[in-house]
Amino acid sequence: MDRISTHNTVSVISGCNFAFAGLAGLLKQENIAIKRVSYDVEEASNDECILSQTASASRLFVFFHSGVGNVLEALKKTVDIINNSEANVEVIAFGQGSASWLYRMFASLVIDKKKLKQIHVMPCKNRKESISSDDFVLLEPVAIQEELHQGYIFEGLTERELDAAIYFFRGLTVKQQSLRDGISIKTIYIHRQKALQKLQPAMHCVNGAPGKQNAPLAVQTSVNHELIFTDENVAKAIEKNEIFPVYQAIVDRQIRAVGFEILLRWQRDNTLLMPCDFLHNLRSRYIWLKLTAIVINAAVRAVNKYKGAYYFAVNIPAVLASGNALPGMAKKALELLHNPAWADRLVFEFAENIDITQDKDIVNTMARVKETGCKLYLDDCFSRDHVMFPVRQIHFDGLKLDKDLIDTFAASETDSSLIKALIYFSQMTGCDCVAEGVDSQEKFAALAEMGVPRFQGFLFSPPVKEAGLDDTLYRLNAITPDAVS
Repeated sequence: MDRISTHNTVSVISGCNFAFAGLAGLLKQENIAIKRVSYDVEEASNDECILSQTASASRLFVFFHSGVGNVLEALKKTVDIINNSEANVEVIAFGQGSASWLYRMFASLVIDKKKLKQIHVMPCKNRKESISSDDFVLLEPVAIQEELHQGYIFEGLTERELDAAIYFFRGLTVKQQSLRDGISIKTIYIHRQKALQKLQPAMHCVNGAPGKQNAPLAVQTSVNHELIFTDENVAKAIEKNEIFPVYQAIVDRQIRAVGFEILLRWQRDNTLLMPCDFLHNLRSRYIWLKLTAIVINAAVRAVNKYKGAYYFAVNIPAVLASGNALPGMAKKALELLHNPAWADRLVFEFAENIDITQDKDIVNTMARVKETGCKLYLDDCFSRDHVMFPVRQIHFDGLKLDKDLIDTFAASETDSSLIKALIYFSQMTGCDCVAEGVDSQEKFAALAEMGVPRFQGFLFSPPVKEAGLDDTLYRLNAITPDAVS
């Protein structure tokens, strides 16, 4: 193809002055005028209205810059123009990011699906002295190829979810958005939480438009899931050290680290897999033992490294909730501690959805774990699929409020009352109370005011590798509650 001189004027969406100036310089060589469309204002500009109403095909260049908020703002403005245009708008997206993510966003938001065939991408990899149509490729096939390679499909946002996410990254509270748009707090809260849940898997790869295949932190939909995550493949991954521990901080009301929960990740080729991607299909007790040993050994190393200053929590698989294996592993762990007094720095988390009525030996096994001096926490309190609240059968040293509860309490009087009841129960019984999944300042402030003493979530720190523990502790111990945003 020739250069793009067939278009006398093109429009550009860019939050970066340097990118806009660079493109303007290239197009000037072709005697092409360039108009900039702003996306940081609510009302459509005159240029934007002209672009949307023109009867002939138009070309729109979009720069997706680093930063989730910037990407979402540019995405919204682009979708608005596409949906409001009477003619086809040929979109050229610039940047480096996930083609799959961008395509699924457009596929969810563009009303006329035929217009998806007009969206192209141009990777920002090399310096360009001119721009040719040969540089552009259709987004759809690039995205599908990436999905086949990665094995995953992202979930697109709805229009309301996109708006809620944009306001979140602008720093508006739910109440401020409610007053601004005249929408109920509950509705906005639900849309914001749903949007953030959909965005979380792509947070570290939403750096711009496609151009390279970025590995997501987590995934939504799996392709050939059963073929990939078999016991045999997981066992091989363990042997290759592809499965490794990560640490998510638990903080007090002053945002000081008090402990960490240890989770697992699987680095499979270029994709970082979450526990929910590969654990739920496991059948082999032996593999569960190997995985639990990885996490316990990581906990022991960390307790020794920090001389018992912080506790480290390990999740108990349902398959090991009864029998001799877990108490034996706990005893072995204590032998590896440099100081026996640090035994209570090792915490075992018992999932609430483990049904103790199905195996009478579970209560005995948990008692034996506690006898070693290690602590025992009840995880996932009042999750959507909880089975029971076994606090009469087992004495727990701590309760962890499930993310489901934390996500809904602001809009649910029942859930709010449940949290207050658990706080009161923990105070009366002398056990700790941790709120999981805290991802906003509003949640943190409300839960702290209710009396929750411990918090865990992305507001404070994402899970980090062992090498990142020192930096996480340094940052958290230097932070103040007012600095969290």
